[in-house]
Amino acid sequence: YLCTARTFIVVVLLGVSIFHLAVISLLRFITIQWPMQHARFLTSFTLKVIAVIMWMYAIFLNHFMFFDKFNTWMPDTGSCLIYYIAVPGYFKIIQWHVILFMIVCLISSIMIGYIAWKQSKKIAQVIVLSDANKEKLKTEKKYTKTLLLIVGLFLITFLPFSIFSSFRFDIDSVWLQSFGLFISMFGFCNSAMNPWVYALRHQTFRHAMLRTLKCSGTTTSVTSAS
Repeated sequence: YLCTARTFIVVVLLGVSIFHLAVISLLRFITIQWPMQHARFLTSFTLKVIAVIMWMYAIFLNHFMFFDKFNTWMPDTGSCLIYYIAVPGYFKIIQWHVILFMIVCLISSIMIGYIAWKQSKKIAQVIVLSDANKEKLKTEKKYTKTLLLIVGLFLITFLPFSIFSSFRFDIDSVWLQSFGLFISMFGFCNSAMNPWVYALRHQTFRHAMLRTLKCSGTTTSVTSAS
């Protein structure tokens, strides 16, 4: 039960992280594609509702692993990982959720990059921007690049695990099981990468992280260095 509880917590947190990344990609795409209309339905209340729904859905999807019908783990099974615990059919359902949201992130990011490049090129050809608009355009480009970097890291860290775990139930080699554990941990590292990417690329996030880590005395030096 402790193994299942640990796996449940890890998978729920990873699932919510992936869900949020997919939603952020979609919202960014909507903002760029329909810059005038998005404010009408992307309100603070709407975003809170989306966040609550994602948490509830992640908990609902993964709570089945506590039932014997969906859980095959025994003390002599091996590592306490999702593909050791869940029965093949249930694991495939969880895996396809990850793959689906990976596809959403990838397609949204490609569209965001294309639309941002196209609009930037069109603006440069038609009008001469003021200093304020130039700064705004520069900020928008930075946000877009940051999102593309986040999605790129997500694909790099999760794609090997998604491919490998598809064949997990046919593998008995100790070496391959060790390799599977390694890329599982590599996938978990993605959740630790994102806050640092935001902090390194954006001053607001950087100051917030410094305050969170109680390093307020270094805020001034960081600001001057940036």
